[in-house]
Amino acid sequence: MELKATNISYELDNEEVLSYLLFEYAGGYFSIGRMEDDENIYLEKDDQSNGQYFDPDCFEYSFENGELIFSINLDSKRILQYLKDNKLNADLYGNTVLIFAPVPSEKFKKMSNVISRIFNH
Repeated sequence: MELKATNISYELDNEEVLSYLLFEYAGGYFSIGRMEDDENIYLEKDDQSNGQYFDPDCFEYSFENGELIFSINLDSKRILQYLKDNKLNADLYGNTVLIFAPVPSEKFKKMSNVISRIFNH
């Protein structure tokens, strides 16, 4: 799924010790976040009822100025078993490309810190 962001919000360890990125696009939003003490990443697309928690080891990701790509390795038996055991819908979040207009280097650095906190805790 490819989403073109019209607005990006982010925070690193806010007052609730939550780090998150929120991408708004025409017709919806996509958020990814993690509380400091949580083992899992929380993903939500367009509606809270779609929100799911995933083990960060399920994902491979890359982050560049203008694009965040993450995917679930569906060739891994361990990951497939994890998804099945936890009744997670990999279709909604499995292969995501979030495209945004390149941002100034200082903002990109801050966003990189957030991504690192979320995926690498």
